[in-house]
Amino acid sequence: MTAPSCANCYAPLPTEHLVEACPACGTPTRNVRFAPADVDRARATWIRVAFISFAVVFVAVPIFQLIGPNVWKLLPESAPVVRGGDDLHTLGGAATEIAPIPAAGLGPLTTFDPLAQVPWFMRLAGTWAPDARLARIELHGVRPDGTMDVSSPASDAYARYELSSATRNSAAVQQRKVVETLLWSAIDIEVKGGVVRASVVNNSNDDRPPAPLSFACTIPRLLALWRVKGLPFKQTYNLELADQRGPRADFVWQSHDWGVPKAGMDCALR
Repeated sequence: MTAPSCANCYAPLPTEHLVEACPACGTPTRNVRFAPADVDRARATWIRVAFISFAVVFVAVPIFQLIGPNVWKLLPESAPVVRGGDDLHTLGGAATEIAPIPAAGLGPLTTFDPLAQVPWFMRLAGTWAPDARLARIELHGVRPDGTMDVSSPASDAYARYELSSATRNSAAVQQRKVVETLLWSAIDIEVKGGVVRASVVNNSNDDRPPAPLSFACTIPRLLALWRVKGLPFKQTYNLELADQRGPRADFVWQSHDWGVPKAGMDCALR
């Protein structure tokens, strides 16, 4: 193939770059050429732009329209944390947390008894709302004898107590008529890694006046019943005591380790 040449001085014209004028005499060539590599780069750029545009218009935007607004509704507007406190009277804003809380009166955290210490947590919750009532207990890492080691920061063991308040919930319901928000009218009090902390959470319970609690079904007895139903022997267990929704308090135990029947506060299997 004959190489292009200048129309004035007949000097050969290079073809590996953009040519606007003859390098020998300066005469405009009116014959602009691109090297193959330039063409490939331009084609790749346009393909990337087209792909990104398609992803934004047909993937990202529909996904955001589907779940984006719902996700933001679940998030509190702010998450202030109070560094330390002896009680919970300041606990009230969305996702507010108070930590650490003095653990005086809980005894050694290496042999923490989560059921025997329920009155301690009820008294603490009373400084948040006088009508606070227990709604749920989550135990992660409880021993067969019913005790826990919640003293070490390196341990995953924890005891978490969820408490709700009819008074707080009524106020939150009234606020919800003005501002669309979740019912931040319950609290979690957790002891883990040697630290006690409390935080506001969404209230998903039926609010009733607090009632006396009797833990007739001890954890050792409960685990013994569950072993008969197939629960394996373990060094520690994960279980939960939750109040079922309804007009009356109805606490039910369930295992998070094995598919065994639920049990009531009297250890009757359900």
